Amino acid sequence: MNNISNSTKSYFAMTLTCIFWGFSFISTKVALTCFTPLSLAFYRFLIASIILFIIIKFKEPNSKMEKKDCKLFILSGFIGIFLYFLFENTGLKYVSASLGSILLSTIPVLAMVLDSIVYKEPFTLKKILSVLISVIGVCFVVGINTSTSSFFSLKGIILMLLASLSWVLYNLFTKPLYEKYTILTITYYQTLFGTFFFLILLPFNPVDWHSVTIIPILHVLYLGVICSALSYLLYVYSLEKLGTTICTILINLLPVITIVASMFTLGEKITLTQVFGTFLIISSVFIITGRKKSKTLREF
Repeated sequence: MNNISNSTKSYFAMTLTCIFWGFSFISTKVALTCFTPLSLAFYRFLIASIILFIIIKFKEPNSKMEKKDCKLFILSGFIGIFLYFLFENTGLKYVSASLGSILLSTIPVLAMVLDSIVYKEPFTLKKILSVLISVIGVCFVVGINTSTSSFFSLKGIILMLLASLSWVLYNLFTKPLYEKYTILTITYYQTLFGTFFFLILLPFNPVDWHSVTIIPILHVLYLGVICSALSYLLYVYSLEKLGTTICTILINLLPVITIVASMFTLGEKITLTQVFGTFLIISSVFIITGRKKSKTLREF
């Protein structure tokens, strides 16, 4: 009975994580009405850094970063926190929350391609099929309508794909760190360095605080406290109880949550063609993640 209870708790925790992260795209869209993409990222990760500092002092008080690994932490924080969220936040100014989440769901496929290039992993039939299905899916989602509306902004699409590429490169530079550090330690220091890079450029991205209302502020708090801190704890708990395969499969459903939520909260519309494209992209990810295990924690 106890095992069933623990399993239920784990699935509940993972479900909450997916819901919280699925809504993060919507919160970003709302917060961007008052904040610049860079200032939003700074305040979000400033909050997250403070909370992660408190968590790490309680859970891993003796955890420290070795001096020789400092460059790798800085580089991965620059790519995975600074560049990724700068591209994502800026991209979401030009595309809908739905399209943003769909394009970012191509990350596992891009990661597989990079692994094949860098680590000389063979391109199996399953991998080739996954890439083809993913590319076709993206074409269905973004390449059929030539409207200049935000949902089909080429600039936004390119920025979201650059965000995906940034995360794939981040994974590459983070892999060596998993041999020596816990996920909590890695996430904390990378978040800290990423926040520092946002701080450097913050004076060039001022916020008109007179026009900021309570609603965008609440969404920034949601992103920092819920998405980057609480969801992290829930995810790690689920990861330990359920394993990487089940957690990865559930995370692949994030675009569905974002699409449904954005239709009701932001009034975004999605056509049957785009639904089909989304189905193809998610299917392509399931093809390669059903057997592949990864320790990488992705923030949303």
